[in-house]
Amino acid sequence: MRLWLCCFALVVGLSLDAHAQSGRWIRAESPGFVVYSTSSEERVRGIVNDLEAFDALLRRLTGTTEARSPTKLEIYLFNGPGQYQEAFPGDSSMVRGRYSARPDIIAAYAIYRDRYGLDAQEILFHEYAHHFMYQHFANAYPAWYVEGFAEFAAATDFEDDRIVLGRVSDARSGWLFSGSWLPMADLITGMPRDADEIARFYAQSWLFTHYLFNTEGALAKFRAYVRELRLGAAPDAAFRAGFGVSPAEMQSTLQTYLQRNPTALALTRPAAVERQAIEITRLPPSADELLPLTTRVRRGWMSDEAEGELLARIRRIVGEPADSFALLALAEAEARYGDVAAARSLLAPYIEANPQHVQGQYLMGVSYAREADAAEERGDTEARDAARAQARRHFSRAFRLDGNHVPTLFRYARTYAGAPMDESGENALNALLLARQLAPQVSDITFMAADWLLAANRPSEAIPMLRVIAFNPHGGEAADRAKEKLREAEAALAQAAPATQ
Repeated sequence: MRLWLCCFALVVGLSLDAHAQSGRWIRAESPGFVVYSTSSEERVRGIVNDLEAFDALLRRLTGTTEARSPTKLEIYLFNGPGQYQEAFPGDSSMVRGRYSARPDIIAAYAIYRDRYGLDAQEILFHEYAHHFMYQHFANAYPAWYVEGFAEFAAATDFEDDRIVLGRVSDARSGWLFSGSWLPMADLITGMPRDADEIARFYAQSWLFTHYLFNTEGALAKFRAYVRELRLGAAPDAAFRAGFGVSPAEMQSTLQTYLQRNPTALALTRPAAVERQAIEITRLPPSADELLPLTTRVRRGWMSDEAEGELLARIRRIVGEPADSFALLALAEAEARYGDVAAARSLLAPYIEANPQHVQGQYLMGVSYAREADAAEERGDTEARDAARAQARRHFSRAFRLDGNHVPTLFRYARTYAGAPMDESGENALNALLLARQLAPQVSDITFMAADWLLAANRPSEAIPMLRVIAFNPHGGEAADRAKEKLREAEAALAQAAPATQ
């Protein structure tokens, strides 16, 4: 009996020790997504399956036949505002989700266990609809359609034998029935800034998109309207040319459409749907605190003070790295914001032990690229060129391991910034254009590609890229910069035209 108890205690101890090696975060990877969550494995599998089904629905709605991008969308599902604020400390408490496209991370974030006005699944589907549009339809769409399409598609229910989409969201319907609408002339010119006007903007954009998908011939008119916008027509003129009515007349039509209680659209669900393979990994305990912080490191766009605070916090949490997740988290923070020598001392033995690991080679390249930038700032061109050469060596190794790794392609090209457009410059431009093809939603990549195309006297290729950013409803300062660059590209094209005639 005593021997049995000892064996039992040993088994229990081993079991608890194994469990202690696993943290709260789950990583679930499917053909199109990498999802992080602290929910149960069963629930995470259900979320991933819903996302795959939603992607198939969007393809069906838009008729796209493009292959899926090898760049998978990362999705972070937070259990409440506390986890979310760790990733986005400056966001308003009203924010429940967002989509971010940066060179190092293209991701959607949502509070999934917190119901505040909008259903959590709607938030997630809304953000993915944006990603899908930017990925497969990288064109200059008006702001109302960008948001209206995301709102329309987000309210989707997957039932046993059918798919229902376009249901009125409770969070939006009140604004439609309040009797106070934005004038259609304002709706079609851009995103308002007042909170109440933004709420009306979203609600009316949803209704307009619902009308387009539920009214015979409306989508053809919409395409004609968008074509006029891309040719440079003013919003009002493009609207009249495309829809054949004034904005005010369309608003009257939409109000009548609303009074008739527009119904949701029901689509037959395919009888046999192939279940996508989902690979589940439970991250180590170090990820419990570090995972939201690593998203901040990869996004960048912080003040020097915020960078220092984040770096100090990661150093404090990690201490001596006990696992590869903690090691890479600390190495990346050091490579970007801290001590590049410390980053390399962590990465060198890791790369030796894991020579096929893309991220290790990439981060080593990042450390040298940052050293090169520092050398350039102090005017030391010899040190800059030596560091750039080392950065290229590691980026080239990362590229050989994964030819579709967008961050590698982008940063490899950056090591040639300011260099002549010789054979090496052409290779760098080709790497940049591949990065843009894989991730058209990343404005930093698009801006750099457009700049280099203009330097290479290829303005006709730069113009459509710049138009996408210039008319992005959430473009902000980037949109203003794109409009200036667009005028420069159009002037260059106009100058080149007589020479080719």
